[in-house]
Amino acid sequence: MLSAALPGCGREDARPALPEAIGSTGQESQCGATLDFQHVEQYDGSFNVTTGFVENRQRPVAQTQWRNDLAARYDNPGDVNGQRWCSGTLISEDLYLTAAHCFREGNGWTFPRDAAGNPIAPAVAAQEMLVRFNYQRAPDNSLRTEQTYTVDALVEFELNGLDVALLRLNGAPGLIHGAARIARNDAATNEPLAIIGHPAGQPKQLSTGNSAGISGNRLNYGNLDTLGGNSGSGILHSETGLLVGVHTNGGCTTTGGNNFGMRIGAVLAASTEITSVLNAQDRVLATFQSQLGREPAESEYVQYVRALSVALAGGSQAELDRVVRGTADVQLVGDFMDLGHDQVLHINRGGSATKIMILDRQSGTAPGTPLYWEEWGQSGLLNGWVDGEDLQLAGDFMNLGYDQVMFINRDGVGGKVMVVDYKAGIVPGTVRAHESWTGPSWLGGWIDDGDLQRVGDFRGLGHDQVMFINRGGIGGKVMVLDYSVSVQPGLLGTQVYSEAWGQSAQLDGWIGDEDLQLVGDFTNLGYDQVMFINRDGTGGKVMVVDYGSGAVPGTVRAHESWTSPSWLGGWIDDGDLQRVGDFRGLGHDQVMFINRGGTGGKVMVLDYAVSVQPGLLGTQVYSEAWGQSNLLLDWLDPNDLLLTGDFRGLNHAQAMFINRAGTGGTAMVVDYVSGTAPGTTVYYEDWASPSWLGGWID
Repeated sequence: MLSAALPGCGREDARPALPEAIGSTGQESQCGATLDFQHVEQYDGSFNVTTGFVENRQRPVAQTQWRNDLAARYDNPGDVNGQRWCSGTLISEDLYLTAAHCFREGNGWTFPRDAAGNPIAPAVAAQEMLVRFNYQRAPDNSLRTEQTYTVDALVEFELNGLDVALLRLNGAPGLIHGAARIARNDAATNEPLAIIGHPAGQPKQLSTGNSAGISGNRLNYGNLDTLGGNSGSGILHSETGLLVGVHTNGGCTTTGGNNFGMRIGAVLAASTEITSVLNAQDRVLATFQSQLGREPAESEYVQYVRALSVALAGGSQAELDRVVRGTADVQLVGDFMDLGHDQVLHINRGGSATKIMILDRQSGTAPGTPLYWEEWGQSGLLNGWVDGEDLQLAGDFMNLGYDQVMFINRDGVGGKVMVVDYKAGIVPGTVRAHESWTGPSWLGGWIDDGDLQRVGDFRGLGHDQVMFINRGGIGGKVMVLDYSVSVQPGLLGTQVYSEAWGQSAQLDGWIGDEDLQLVGDFTNLGYDQVMFINRDGTGGKVMVVDYGSGAVPGTVRAHESWTSPSWLGGWIDDGDLQRVGDFRGLGHDQVMFINRGGTGGKVMVLDYAVSVQPGLLGTQVYSEAWGQSNLLLDWLDPNDLLLTGDFRGLNHAQAMFINRAGTGGTAMVVDYVSGTAPGTTVYYEDWASPSWLGGWID
C-alpha cells in the first residue's frame, strides 16, 4: 500500500523510494483515462511540442533531494533522509524557482526536528536539500550521471501567500545547464502548456496539455497530468517556451477537475527578484537584437546566461554588448617565441589598454615574464581581426619550426585570413600570409556559424595544417589546408584533403552541435588524428580517424560504441572538460577528462594508444576522484579556464588552471606526469599578489 504522498500535490503519488511505476489510474492528478508522460530524451514528438523544444527546455530543470546524512546531524531526523522530493527550474545562473510547500512539513512526511522539537524551518530545510540536474534516462534507457549543487539560501518564500519559493544555488549551474526565460503575461484559456519535471520522484519526464484559464492566483489545466514530485516544475507555454507559472497542486481525476499552479502574473506581482530577472532578460534579448539582429540561438544558452548575469549585476551596455558579441578575451597556447616550450598569448578584446601579451611561465616564478606587449592604438594591424565573430588559431602554419597565429575575419569585408609571426617580439608582428575577401579563396562555406576549425599535423608533413568541417549538410564536409605552400597562383594555401557531403557516411552522427572533436597523436603514429566523440547516446561513442594518407574517408584507428564497455560514463556530460596533451610523458597524446559534476571521478587521463582490458578502448593512466584532494577546489567553476601545454619546459604537457572569480588563486600549473593524484603544482599565482592578468581574462 502507498503510505504517503509526495509534498503538496494533492494525493498525487507515493514515496519516490518506491519502484518507478508512475502510478495507477484513479489518482487525483491523473487527467483522464491514462497517464501521459514521456522521458525527455526518449520523447517521440507525439505531444503538443517538438523534440527540439524538449531537448532545449529540459536542461534547466532539476530535482531537489534531501541529504542522506540527516541521522548523523539530528537527534530526530524524521523520515525524509535521502528522499527525492520536488522539481524546479533555473531562471538565472544561480536562481532556482520551485514550490514553497516543498519546504514545509506535511502530507504524512516528518521533517527533521530542531533543538526545541519543532520541524526545521523552511530556510533550514532548503539547505538540507541538494539540487540534482540530469537525473534522466538516456535514449538507451541508462541513467545519466547526475550533477549536484548545494543551496546557498532560500531567497524568497510564500510572498503574498503564493506557493512559490526561490533558491540561490552555489556553483552557478546556469552556466552549464542554461536558464528558462520568463513570460511577462499569463497564458490564455486553451493555450498549449508543457511541464517538465520529476513525477513521483522519477527521472525527468514531459507532460503536456492546455490552459483551463486562470482563477485568482491559479493557472488551471485539466488535461495535463502531474504526479507527486512534479511540485515546483515550471509551467511552459508550448509555443513560446516561456515560463508562465509554477506547478503546485493536483486536482484532476479520471473524470474531471483541474491540476493547477501559481500563474506568472501573480508571481511577478509578488517577487522583486523574479521581476528583476525578467527585466534583465528583456535587456539581454534587446542586446542580442541590436548586436546580432536576432534572438539567442538555442546553442547559445551559456552565452545568454552570462549576459543575463551581467544585466542582473547592473553591468554597462558596453559590457553587455561584448558578452553578447562573444568578445570575451582570448587565450592561445603555443611556442610563439621559439623557446622550445609553450607560452600563452593573451588577446584583450576590450578595445582599450593592452591588446596582445605573450606570457612565459617557464621559470616557475610568479607572475611570469611578458615577452611581447602591444597596446590598443599602437598598430592598426589587427583592426577588424579580433571581433566577437572572428577566429584565432595557433600553430606552425608556415613550417617555421615555431608557432604563429592565424586570424580569420568573418565579417565579409577587408582581409579574410592573416598569419602573424611574433617571434621577433617587435610590434605589431610579421605578416607571413594574407588573403582578402575580394580574392580567390578555399574558404567559401567553411567559416559560417557552427562550422569547425581544428589545427594539427593531419597529413604528417612536419608542420600544422587547418582542418575545416562544414556542418551545413551540402557541398564540402571536411577540408585540410596547408598554408606553408600555395600551389595555385593567387590562392592562399593548398588543399591536401577534401571530402564532400554524400561522399562517405563515416562522420554521420559525429559532428552535431553537442559532439566533440579533439586533435592529437592519440594512437602514436607520429602525426595528428581526430578523435570524434558522439554524445547523443546511440551508435558510436568514440572514433579516432587518421587522415594521413589523404584518401577519403580517412582511416578509423579506434572505435567504441555506446553499447560497449567504456571509461567515459559521466565524463562527457554538459559542462565537462576534455583536453589533449602528452600529460604522462609517453611520447604521444592522451586525453584528460574532467567531470565537473561534483561526485564520482574528477580527473581522468586516458591513453588511446594502448588498450589493456579486452573490449575496453584506451587505458586509464591517471585517476582522481572528487573528495580525494582539494587541489582543484575553486578552479573548475563554469567561468574558469583550462589550458594545456608545456608551460614549464618539461618536455611533456601540463594543465594550466585559471580562476576568474577574483579571489584565491589566479593561475596554477599542475604536472600529472607521475600519475599520482592530485598531481604536482609547478606554478602558482594568487589574486592578492602582483599579476599580469588584470584585464586579460575577462
